[in-house]
Amino acid sequence: MNNSSSLFDLIGLILEENFGDNDVTRIGKELCSNGAATILELMKRHKADYTSIRNALIILIQNKLVSFEERSKRKESSNVSNLQIDEPKEIYYEFLTENCLIRLRFPKILFNIKSIYGEIGQLIFEEFIMFGVMNAFQCVETVYDKLGTTKKNELNNIKLTFVKMIENNYLTQVSNIKFKDNFYEDKSMF
Repeated sequence: MNNSSSLFDLIGLILEENFGDNDVTRIGKELCSNGAATILELMKRHKADYTSIRNALIILIQNKLVSFEERSKRKESSNVSNLQIDEPKEIYYEFLTENCLIRLRFPKILFNIKSIYGEIGQLIFEEFIMFGVMNAFQCVETVYDKLGTTKKNELNNIKLTFVKMIENNYLTQVSNIKFKDNFYEDKSMF
């Protein structure tokens, strides 16, 4: 067994541990082992419908395990002018191996966060582990509900802990992704 097959096996185990044995894991493994692909290529390889592939990719993107980029459909050639307008494009999805391997460190990170920020910090970080990218309001509201308290002071403690975790780089801000009816507004992604 070579190193790359060991790596793919490890990534498969990490994905199964985090997402179960489902389309998310299968698509993640596929992108990891075969490289970047379009939705159409993934549909052909898995004989799965568009919706299930798209939903799996949304979860992987939200958890920062897959990135995407727009590429030209035509092959580059030296004798073709680059001045063409409205060139057909495709969206390619690529697995982020390093981000997946970082998930192995989560228990240690969670332990450190709990020792520094207490139960509130632990709950905040667990929310991000479970849901990937989310906004501050969603996270603070969910942690507040989990604590089962109605004290306004506790809400301020959650907000303060959240800000401290950002200041100390346990959490980072990402670019805004707009949602519409629980789907990405930018339909070119899917």
